[in-house]
Amino acid sequence: MACIVIYNTQRIVVTQRGRELALLRCVGASRGQVFGGTLLESLLTGLVASAAGTAAGLGFGWGLQRLFTAFGAPVPAGPVVLSPTAALISMATGVAVTLAAALLPARSATRVAPVAALGREDEAPVTGRIGRLRVTLAVVLSAAGIFATCLGLQHVNGAGGFVGIAAGGCLCFLAVLALG
Repeated sequence: MACIVIYNTQRIVVTQRGRELALLRCVGASRGQVFGGTLLESLLTGLVASAAGTAAGLGFGWGLQRLFTAFGAPVPAGPVVLSPTAALISMATGVAVTLAAALLPARSATRVAPVAALGREDEAPVTGRIGRLRVTLAVVLSAAGIFATCLGLQHVNGAGGFVGIAAGGCLCFLAVLALG
């Protein structure tokens, strides 16, 4: 889910900054510079968000420990500890996911033509249709998702059933994404 949210956010940012990126291209910025600048912004965003997420997770763990203790649940006593290794893994994962999700929007930012900076403000937005390939992909993913879910429902009592149902849900979600 994080990748999808980051991807959509980056796509929106690149789209909104289309004229600015085109102006940069007009004054001499290369495609590589636009790509690098967009990825640099994503890197900084990933670092800040990962640090905030790591701190929030630590605070959440501390709060849960206090809550469980208040209700008399058996929770080990002592401080909540975050090892340097866990912090590094958390930070690295957050930054890697942010950069991976920002690659396609950054690539599309390089395709902004320099003449787009001269475009009119009142131009009607371009509306796109869903292509046949995307519809076909969505139908195939939906069918596979329903099939996996049905198989999982036949084995509800075992771990295989849970995996089948979860896989079916993921495939159906991918079908919705393909149509989006």
